Amino acid sequence: MTPAEVKSRRLEMELTVGELAYALHLSSEELERIERGESDYCRCQAFEDAFAELDARLRDMLVGV
Repeated sequence: MTPAEVKSRRLEMELTVGELAYALHLSSEELERIERGESDYCRCQAFEDAFAELDARLRDMLVGV
């Protein structure tokens, strides 16, 4: 994911930086660095896997699974 995609998805999910950071097991400061493009962590597989898992959990909550 690019930094812009991370921020865009966070806003689509209506989460604060703190909420998304907590869900992804990151500090708020690290997520802010990612969104500003100051960290490449968003491009690693662990980040993408964690984000995909969160996305799936949120989707399941919305459909009542």
